[in-house]
Amino acid sequence: MKNNILYLFLLFFVHNTYYSIAQDNQYLKGYLITAEKDTIEGYIRDDRRIQLSQQFYFKSDLDARPKIFDTKTANGFYLSPATYFEKGKIEINGTLEDRFLEKLVDGYTRLFKYTAEQRNNYLFLKPTGESLQIEKRDSMGQQAYFEDKKYIGEIKYFFKDCSDFITNPPALRYDERSLSKAVVKYNRCVRPEEKGRQIRRSRRLRIGIVPVVGLQRYNIETSMLQAPKIATEDQGVATQFGGLLSAYIFKSISFRTGLLYGKYLSQDEEVFSLETAEISHEIRILEFPLELKYNLNNNKFSPYLVGGVRFGQVLDSNAENAIIILGEVASRTSIPLTFEKVFGMSAGLGLTTQISERIDLNLEATYNYVELFYLTRNDVIIKGPALRLSAHYHIINTVN
Repeated sequence: MKNNILYLFLLFFVHNTYYSIAQDNQYLKGYLITAEKDTIEGYIRDDRRIQLSQQFYFKSDLDARPKIFDTKTANGFYLSPATYFEKGKIEINGTLEDRFLEKLVDGYTRLFKYTAEQRNNYLFLKPTGESLQIEKRDSMGQQAYFEDKKYIGEIKYFFKDCSDFITNPPALRYDERSLSKAVVKYNRCVRPEEKGRQIRRSRRLRIGIVPVVGLQRYNIETSMLQAPKIATEDQGVATQFGGLLSAYIFKSISFRTGLLYGKYLSQDEEVFSLETAEISHEIRILEFPLELKYNLNNNKFSPYLVGGVRFGQVLDSNAENAIIILGEVASRTSIPLTFEKVFGMSAGLGLTTQISERIDLNLEATYNYVELFYLTRNDVIIKGPALRLSAHYHIINTVN
């Protein structure tokens, strides 16, 4: 029953964390520019782009209550590492409206992106005030699919004062990367002395090192598959230690894997008519967890969910069978145990606190369930609650 509950928890956990990737909803370092053009540093919630085009949540400190700013109270804002929004006017359904536009390219001609009606649209803006707003509206007829490519001609006409752009046009696909390259090419053509540049950078994959130490209160059950062919059950406390690697793009959700070591002991006895058998087990396991960690917020003290599966390798295992007759040990046999596969699951809750820019301290309570298989059947089951302490060291400089 507990195993089924653990499985359902993991399924629910993975579904919700996967869905949450679409919008991070975490507060990132940044600043806002007020309507009076004052700059205030703080933290801004990384929300859906259609939401950020109209308003944003701002905190002066991570533990402060958020304030809402819109196009009437702010002229723009910035989110780390390189996401800029400026207030500008765009035409929506025939009406000019103020929106926060995400700036992709800076220079003589600037390129902005905005979201309307669940679509990404783009705005080209020259310092003369001349602008071009493009939208791509594909359609589906009764017999065929029609792709709207009107934007290609519009862009070429807008950049007609650059002869190289006309004679040697770049590929004009309707995406952020292609359009940004086209604007940079045009800026270098008409203003070679200016350093127009793409300022929008994709999020980086961040890597963290997580040393771990913990205690597990376990219940261990052995079957009768291997010698001494006697089922046993016992409880104990094991020390676990090891290290994990953490990888994340959005800080709210991270993937962790690594190595965890644990040693599990058990002792039981079976009373017969003339003798007593004392059976003990010692099993040392190296586990390879695959975990997802989901922070519920990014305050100074943040609760989180953690869960995943575990594979493993038995480093050493044996059983000892002592036969006692009339209080005396008549024989003692040591039996090596063999396991073909180790598989388990874990799930739980934790609390993380930020010690410095690079170091977080984590305390988590989980329920672990691990099965050790002899041939195709589970021979040993180890399960129980665990308390784990870890320090997460964020490696700042990583690959793009």
